[in-house]
Amino acid sequence: MSEWAVSVIQWACGAGVISGTGDGSTLSPQAQATRAEAATMLVRFAKLIL
Repeated sequence: MSEWAVSVIQWACGAGVISGTGDGSTLSPQAQATRAEAATMLVRFAKLIL
């Protein structure tokens, strides 16, 4: 993972935008997100900014 991405991932986890896969403790930054996962991230992000 790139250096710049570490702080972004930490923010997204801390803000609740992403929570990981499976049991919620594993991130897969190189994997593709499903449509449902992407929609969930967008909704969570929108709730933060609105």
